[in-house]
Amino acid sequence: MHDVEILLQPGVFPRLLQGLWVTIWISAVSVGLSIPIGLNPPHA
Repeated sequence: MHDVEILLQPGVFPRLLQGLWVTIWISAVSVGLSIPIGLNPPHA
């Protein structure tokens, strides 16, 4: 198992952290957009 050695290489951990932040940001934006739509459904 060389997973720890791969994580300790320079430049790998910041990229993983950036990908994590992008995932959190996208999910937060989608939730923020869906809540007003769910609370205010379009009236036919």
